[in-house]
Amino acid sequence: MTILFTLPKPRRRSPTAKPRPRTRPRSAAGRRPPRPGKNFFHTPAGRRTLLALILVVLVAAMAGVSWWRYNGKNKEPSQPDEVLGVPVHTDYLPEGIEGRPGIQRQVKWVVIHETGNPAAGSNAAAHNTYIHKKAQTDSLSWHYTVDESEIYHHLPDNEVAWHAGDKLTKNGGNLNGIGIEICINEDGNYDQAVDNAAKLTAYLLHYYKLGTDHIKQHGDFISKNCPEIMRNAGAFPAFVQKVQGYLDQM
Repeated sequence: MTILFTLPKPRRRSPTAKPRPRTRPRSAAGRRPPRPGKNFFHTPAGRRTLLALILVVLVAAMAGVSWWRYNGKNKEPSQPDEVLGVPVHTDYLPEGIEGRPGIQRQVKWVVIHETGNPAAGSNAAAHNTYIHKKAQTDSLSWHYTVDESEIYHHLPDNEVAWHAGDKLTKNGGNLNGIGIEICINEDGNYDQAVDNAAKLTAYLLHYYKLGTDHIKQHGDFISKNCPEIMRNAGAFPAFVQKVQGYLDQM
């Protein structure tokens, strides 16, 4: 028995037929357009654009964090052991007492006071003992007391103290100021105490990235002649110049 096989004839392409393109057509610039419905960010150009946007956001976020920190809001409070050779004793008031409300704030000012207490022995150590007793029941406190030989640190710099008499006024002395009391005891050296206060003020301005225009007097916030000796002598501008001199060394 003979079996016959018939082979199909090969198809011939018409001479006039155009070849079917194997790839998507390119634009005049030589780039393939995205497929219909394809997300732009799935293309090479889109991925480069997305990466650039992410980098911009990261840089902006880092700059924002730096600004926030250097404007005192989240900066860790200063706790020095000494300032330009002057020893600093940290003895914080207990948490929860009347004189330590525990309110966190932004540091904007360094507020200069004088103790108003000329009695012999009324130095920084004595005022530290005094404020630890008084603040238990009274809304009274400040951050530092300075005499001719040492400094006492009573409260963290980033907490409100009751020293300026202006309650919690916006941009006020209590809400945004670090209170420094300068001792005036008759058996002390007032001029040296002022010099030590200038060193401390310069240190704080440097630490919180502030200029000397952020030095305030107690009397700038309420009607009170404080720091009295300095004001009566017209010596506050000289104090600010002294601070600037120490600031230039930092």
